[in-house]
Amino acid sequence: MKDMGSTQKGVFSSKYVDEFKTYRIYKEFGPGEKFDKIRRKNTFWKEITEAIAVRNRIKRFILRNKDLEIKYVLDLGCGKGLLTLLTALFHKDLHIYCIDTDETANRDYMHHLNNASFVKMDIKSPQLEEFIASLDGNIIMTGIHLCTDLSIRFLELHRKFDKIKFSVLVPCCIGKFPHSRFRFIIREMGIYEGWCAYLSCLAGPGKVIADRDTGILSDKNIVISIDRTES
Repeated sequence: MKDMGSTQKGVFSSKYVDEFKTYRIYKEFGPGEKFDKIRRKNTFWKEITEAIAVRNRIKRFILRNKDLEIKYVLDLGCGKGLLTLLTALFHKDLHIYCIDTDETANRDYMHHLNNASFVKMDIKSPQLEEFIASLDGNIIMTGIHLCTDLSIRFLELHRKFDKIKFSVLVPCCIGKFPHSRFRFIIREMGIYEGWCAYLSCLAGPGKVIADRDTGILSDKNIVISIDRTES
């Protein structure tokens, strides 16, 4: 099968690109295949690496907690829903809700899935809290490219609902935070790293891990994981 996506130099140098090519479902993303419409000409591979980075963390959490009955995954700010798609394909016993305000994105692929639904909803709205409260089981929550106060809102939701057992956040654009408190991180590493350190301080309850994942084809590649089952 021919490579898909951008062919710019270095684009295929990620461990997650190599991993994706080993998947049985890889061929279904080719031209004219079942999931070809979700591909973006210039960003497909970057988004694949982000989605696999998050999905792998979901997989590890589920394997570590086999007795914990997770029923739902909430993909907040889902965009086209690539993470939703991968998670739905690999975890058919879960129901994945991809949540976004944009209902114009092409999510035609979803008619191939029995365990995924699009929900038009503002992450910051009280309706989202009502929706989470209505779910009758334990939840994993994810957020890729949540900018500024959306990342803070994501962490607020994690803190508020005990039923959210595991959350994975990949922050993007930087919001307001006390630079003086994180000045050493900012000086030594950068403003994005300082922002992620600040978000990590807001992330409890649970064990918080913030690590740079070089498999992600972006310089915004710090992943914050919050495991409520561990203190």
